[in-house]
Amino acid sequence: MKTFVAKTIHWIGFLAFCFMLLASALDESKDEVIIHLTASSMPLVIAIIIRYIITREIKIVPFMK
Repeated sequence: MKTFVAKTIHWIGFLAFCFMLLASALDESKDEVIIHLTASSMPLVIAIIIRYIITREIKIVPFMK
């Protein structure tokens, strides 16, 4: 059960990362690219940290064994 919750959190963080990365790519001003990349990676980093706290394993790509 813990791994299911951890994987779900990881995938939600990944989807939020993809959405924010797409939104920053579509930004017409194209200013502060590093800030946009850093901000868009935060949901994925937080999801990986939460997954580590729950399962004590670090997997960047959750479907690989």
